Amino acid sequence: MAITATNIRKGYPKGGDDSRGGRRATVKYDVDTNDPLDNLVTVLNNADTPKYPASYDIDDEVDPGLFLTSREAEREIDSKTKWVETQQYETIDRDRAETKVDNPLLEPIQRSWDTASEPRPFERDADGVLVVNLLGLPFDPPIEVQKHFEIGVFVRNEQTFDNVVALSFIDHVNADQFFNFAAGQVLLTKIRPVERFNQAIGQYFNITYTFHAKLEGWLHEEPNRSFYERKDPNDLPAFVNGIKRILDADGKPLAESSLLDAEGIHITSKELIQGAAGGGKDPFYLSFKRYPQTAFGPLNLD
Repeated sequence: MAITATNIRKGYPKGGDDSRGGRRATVKYDVDTNDPLDNLVTVLNNADTPKYPASYDIDDEVDPGLFLTSREAEREIDSKTKWVETQQYETIDRDRAETKVDNPLLEPIQRSWDTASEPRPFERDADGVLVVNLLGLPFDPPIEVQKHFEIGVFVRNEQTFDNVVALSFIDHVNADQFFNFAAGQVLLTKIRPVERFNQAIGQYFNITYTFHAKLEGWLHEEPNRSFYERKDPNDLPAFVNGIKRILDADGKPLAESSLLDAEGIHITSKELIQGAAGGGKDPFYLSFKRYPQTAFGPLNLD
């Protein structure tokens, strides 16, 4: 785990005036590592880029009134070892008393919710009826519908950031109630820290937490289907481990897997079309946990 190269990116620095009449500048660095497992903290700890509370001194251009206020790093798209560090410089009145400088840690959490959608296979309708044609077969190509879910974005300033702790929450589902959502309905998808500097407290992190919420939860459902079915004592062919190959009307093995009921017995097309309400059978769905659960309470975001 080491930085192998750090170079200022061409086209930067870029400067301008801010809304308060001060000056600002953006500087970007290309940072290469020798380990794809290196993380944001490793990159920001490299020895070759300016650190707080540095003033602007880039490529022989010096501005002692322009100070480093923000550092962040992101991995290059399609690369595991190349990163880009972005530094923001702003004018700061160094003569102001610290008691008059706002403490960013006292700022309230910013919370926002939005709605997004994703395409999903349309396998069952609103009444739970399997979506198949009159032959009891799935439509080809499959029918898709847009399924909506909630996206929550919470932003908070924190004194420190621990990437190991962050990884213990990312790609986990809530094991406790989270706002109005019951356990198992909210997935934490991303924690993004931006390192910043403040006169009153020094270094701190502006951290964004991104959540996806679904009322149906995050279990993965898969129809129970196979080329084999559970052993039936009334059938004559030989069995292997209590199961047998499913045969078609001509006594040949099926070319495609068949849906099975909750007992592992083949569901015929006729039974599928009739459904359980009509004297036939409904397919049985198996549920699997896609993500581990953990309590979101320790995040203290409510």
